[in-house]
Amino acid sequence: FCGWFKRFFANRVLTPPPPPPHYTNINLNRFSFLTPFIFHTHLLIYLYWHNALRFGTKKLVHISSLFQHLTRVFETSNKKTYYGKLLSVFSFFATLTFFIQLSSPGFVGIDPYYHIKISELITQQGMLKEFPWTQVGIWKDKFADKEFLFHVYLIPFIFVFPNLIIAGKVAISVLVGVFFTLFYRLLNQFQVQHPFIWTLVGFGTNYIFIQRLCMVRPHVLSLVLILLFIESLWKQQRWKLLLISTVYALAYTAAHLPVCIAIIYGTVSWIHRKKFEINQLLLTFSGAVGGMVVHPQFPNNLKTWYVQNALLPVFNWGKSKEFWFVNEVKPLSLQSFISLNGGTS
Repeated sequence: FCGWFKRFFANRVLTPPPPPPHYTNINLNRFSFLTPFIFHTHLLIYLYWHNALRFGTKKLVHISSLFQHLTRVFETSNKKTYYGKLLSVFSFFATLTFFIQLSSPGFVGIDPYYHIKISELITQQGMLKEFPWTQVGIWKDKFADKEFLFHVYLIPFIFVFPNLIIAGKVAISVLVGVFFTLFYRLLNQFQVQHPFIWTLVGFGTNYIFIQRLCMVRPHVLSLVLILLFIESLWKQQRWKLLLISTVYALAYTAAHLPVCIAIIYGTVSWIHRKKFEINQLLLTFSGAVGGMVVHPQFPNNLKTWYVQNALLPVFNWGKSKEFWFVNEVKPLSLQSFISLNGGTS
C-alpha cells in the first residue's frame, strides 16, 4: 500500500505540466530525494491526525527514520542555546533551497531576470527615474519601482557575486532560510509540539510551493515581513506594526495586505473578546500610507498599485483576453487542487 502511495504522489505531486519554451523550470526529477520527502510529509499529516483522534495531540507518532533523525538533530540535539537552534534551522533550509536551485542553470520563471537586472541598474545609475523598455505600458512616462526595497536587498549580493544568476539564487536562499526560521520560532512561541517537524511539513507540502520559494521574486520577502507582522499583532507590539507596514509598502506591491490582516485580527478579537483592536489597525494603515508616500517614485507608485491590485484582478477574474497570461491569480481546477494538496487537506 505504501509503495503504491509513494508512486501516486511521485506522479501526481512531483511531475509538473510541461513548461512553455521560454520558461526556466526546476527539474525536480534530478532530485529524487524530494520524492520520499514530500511523500513522508503527506503521510505524516494523515497519521498525526489519526493518532491525535485516538491518543491526543501531544503524542506524535514518528513514521520513519528520516523524521526521527531530523527530530533528534533539531529538537533534542546538544545545542545549548535557543539561538543555536535557530541558526541550525536557517542553515538547513537556506542550504536545501540553494541545492534545489542548482537543478536549473538559470532562474525559475521569467520575472527574476527583471528583478536582478533592476538591482544591477540601480548600482550603475542610481535611482531609476524612467523605464524606456516599456513603450506600451504605464511605466513609459510614469515609472514606479513597485518592489523598491526588494531590489535594494539584492544589491549586496550583486557586489559579492559578479554572476547575476548566482547572486539571485543566493539572495533568495537566504530569504527562504529566514522565512522558515521565523516560522519555526513562531511555532515555539505558540508552544506547538515538535516545531521543526511542522516546519518541514510547511516546506514539503507540494512542489508548487517549493518552486515558488525558489523564484527570485519579492513575494518571498513579503512572506518574511508577514510573519513578523503576525508576531507583532500577537504580542501587541504596536510600533512594530507601524514599522513593518511601512517597510512592506516599500518592498511589495500589495501594500494593503497588512491592513487586511489587521482587520481580520481585529474582527476575530471582537468575536472572542468583544474588543476591536482599532489602534493596531490605525497604526498599520498609517504605516501603509506612509510607505506609499515616502516611496522614491511617489505619486507614480499610486497608479501602479491601482493597476496591479485593482484593475488586473477584476479584468482577469472576468476572463478578459487581454490578461490571459496572468495565471498566478487564477484558481486551480478541482482535480489539480486535490492532486497537489490531497495530503495537506
